Amino acid sequence: MKKPLTAVIRKEQGGFSALCPEIDIASQDDTIEEVKTNLKEAVELFFECASKEEIGNRLGQESYISALEVEVAQIAAALRTRCDVDSSSKRIQDNSAQWQPRGHAE
Repeated sequence: MKKPLTAVIRKEQGGFSALCPEIDIASQDDTIEEVKTNLKEAVELFFECASKEEIGNRLGQESYISALEVEVAQIAAALRTRCDVDSSSKRIQDNSAQWQPRGHAE
């Protein structure tokens, strides 16, 4: 029997990590293809070795994937600091001169 599950793959320093959130199984490897293969093997091994109770506990919970937008003060502060520093550079000043108001034609 085949069961569709989710693979969340993230680029990490030095490779990739993958997570199957429905059953909380993860893997790591150097490429996307390798990490997907490893995750598939780990998930299949889980289904072969885990008790029916453990499988039921993990699969019995509903899973939802949704976008989430949050305010991150540390990143916002870092970007403001970077913009303050960059705004004094000639490169940024030169680029800002290229912007024209909408509807303005030369």
